[in-house]
Amino acid sequence: MRLFLLILYILQFNQLFSQSETVLVDLAEFNGKSGTIEKPLDIKKIRKVLIENRFIKLQYNVVIKVEAQMLQPLPAFETLTTRMSTTECEALRKSYNDANSIARSKEPNANENELKKALEKLTEERRQSRCSDNELNKKIDKLIDSTKGSIDVNIDLKRREDLVIIITRGENVYKLILTSDDDSRWVINYGFAFTSRALEPKKYFIEGLGADSFKISKKKDYGILDLRFTPAIFFSYFLNKKLSKNFNHSLTGGVGFNTQTPVVFLGYNVMYNQNVGISFGLSFYEQQKLLGKYKENQILKEPLDEQQLYETLIFRPNFFLSFNFRFANNPFKTNNPAPATE
Repeated sequence: MRLFLLILYILQFNQLFSQSETVLVDLAEFNGKSGTIEKPLDIKKIRKVLIENRFIKLQYNVVIKVEAQMLQPLPAFETLTTRMSTTECEALRKSYNDANSIARSKEPNANENELKKALEKLTEERRQSRCSDNELNKKIDKLIDSTKGSIDVNIDLKRREDLVIIITRGENVYKLILTSDDDSRWVINYGFAFTSRALEPKKYFIEGLGADSFKISKKKDYGILDLRFTPAIFFSYFLNKKLSKNFNHSLTGGVGFNTQTPVVFLGYNVMYNQNVGISFGLSFYEQQKLLGKYKENQILKEPLDEQQLYETLIFRPNFFLSFNFRFANNPFKTNNPAPATE
């Protein structure tokens, strides 16, 4: 007895596993017209494509392929249920004959949606019917099975790939795109960044000592709290499964302008409820350094300007701290009012 129950459990598990690897294509959703339908797909391994509501006497050609994602999924289909209004077996037999007649149509303009409605009506009437005609029930099962077709495949979808199924009947081309979920996304934040000047090269000025004598003197040293404000835009990459949490964190990169030079940011971003956050790390921007031939307290015979005194270092690093916000619009953009018209 235990062995029998174990075998039964294995068969049920295998059936459930097989269904989880099957993709269903309902031709009735195209309503008998060429077109494209998109749906989300929540499985990665596809081993069978099941086609429903196909005409028995008409030829269908099927192409199955995998494409990179381009579009978002669209909603699915409508359903139809009806109730019996006549006697048990007579009404059920009439529904069977109607569905069988539609299923065997050879008309090139036949509509799979009409077939679906007829099969749904037949299925619903049988569910509510107390007809015990076993022969009729066998015919109904055979008819429904004959309107379906399956194709064995071996497809393992990768990240950001869609399953595309193209079915052609005469001049009608039915295209179904099954989109897999993307598990991550880019998030844009607007940052109010403050770059520290602690790592900037020391600055000097020319101090006059007399008519023909000048000395290179050092200005005050910059500390870590000597800050320069920089409006910036930050780009962070978050996993979708973590976006529902109160706090999310990610590496981040950004760009800004501190009124003198472009600034590039690279650091770490911590966000609260996706809208408010703080990031920190290194900023890179243009800085000036005393030329190697000069040094502090050096005596000169003529004054020098900044171009003669310094060399420019492109994208030298420094520390930054930024308060980030996810706004609907760019807060740094100024709206110029339209000129008044007479």
